[in-house]
Amino acid sequence: MDIRSIGIIAKSSNPYAQAKARALASDLQGKGYAILVDAQAASGGMEACSAALPVIAKKCQLLIVLGGDGTLLSVARETPSRTLILGINMGTLGFLTPHPEHDTDSLVREVLAGQYKVEVRNKLAVTLHQASGGHKTAFVLNDAVIAKAAMARIIELKIAVEGKPLTRMRADGLIVATPTGSTAYNLAANGPILSPEAAGVVLAPICPHTLTYRPLVLPDRFAVDVELEPPCEEVYLTLDGQMGHRIFPGDRIEVRKSDEFASLAVARSYDFFEVLRTKLSWGGG
Repeated sequence: MDIRSIGIIAKSSNPYAQAKARALASDLQGKGYAILVDAQAASGGMEACSAALPVIAKKCQLLIVLGGDGTLLSVARETPSRTLILGINMGTLGFLTPHPEHDTDSLVREVLAGQYKVEVRNKLAVTLHQASGGHKTAFVLNDAVIAKAAMARIIELKIAVEGKPLTRMRADGLIVATPTGSTAYNLAANGPILSPEAAGVVLAPICPHTLTYRPLVLPDRFAVDVELEPPCEEVYLTLDGQMGHRIFPGDRIEVRKSDEFASLAVARSYDFFEVLRTKLSWGGG
């Protein structure tokens, strides 16, 4: 891909990331690239290049994201499948943003020279069918989580796969995760880690009432339906840990593999298993 238009998005709460975004934008602009910068980062002198994230995502061929996994997730939800996303880690863990900040300049040069790999990460289409008759759909890169509020009682969920009953589960909640999301909340809930290339989806119970419930990996071509059963108190559907909806008895959450995906640009040396060894402090082989 001959990249000529570049968008730069920085973590909103990180002044250093925003300053880095402005410096990078100025440098790339001087080299003849068309540059757009998110509004907050642009406010320090790049106002002429400022644009909202949805505009940047649609107009640019490459998005450079300076932040952590949360920043990249928020960008990925707005970004068309064809647009490359390059994540630079300005935080700590960084499964989605594995490249360290000090490699930014060399990594950007490599990507612009075509010296990179593309990792295709599947998204899930999550539709909330409300008992009242309305519905809304969102696309997530990590996970959809159905969980009770902090002080609410245990909830009961009716789960079906491909229209066939699977179980009625009493628990604090349920995580439905992509392979990308398997290293997020699913990992904390003792769910399995999936390679990003795996064609699967994880159902991971959160503190189930019966210990026979275990995480389940399904082919991602299967549709999963989860219905909230009465009685219950406060229950929420949370998408990628960033968007939340209150749900009520009779509401049904339908989760399917989306036709949309995220295209992550990574260094040619990138190795998912090396990331696991580094981030999780596993011993080397």
